[in-house]
Amino acid sequence: MDRIDVLLKAFIATFGGFCGYFLGGWDATLKILVTMAVIDYLTGMIAAGYNGELKSKVGFKGIAKKVVLFLLVGAAAQLDSALGSNSAIREATIFFFMGNELLSLLENAGRMGIPLPSALTNAVEILGGKQKQEEKKGDVE
Repeated sequence: MDRIDVLLKAFIATFGGFCGYFLGGWDATLKILVTMAVIDYLTGMIAAGYNGELKSKVGFKGIAKKVVLFLLVGAAAQLDSALGSNSAIREATIFFFMGNELLSLLENAGRMGIPLPSALTNAVEILGGKQKQEEKKGDVE
């Protein structure tokens, strides 16, 4: 049992070290993004359950999206390293995804009927409409 405990701790430490390196270090912006991603996933699951739409396939898709989100942050961090751009690309990527996560949090709250200020709902509708237009541009018919 002690051997398994040591191996588990070694794996977690190695994985954490690799993630810290790959994502460009553990700073305030990454901490906020991780927090927002977790809260977004949880509120999405709660909203789906609240509306009777909870399915394991949808939950898996949510996790897959978050994994890709952090892979993109890692790619941006590695690009910064290669270009010597002092984290500019990484930070821009993180700030973009923080805004995206905030919009998703607001959408999840709205799906549950939680009242939101009109300025926020207008922003969600405007950005949501732009996102749907972008999705249509990519569709092949």
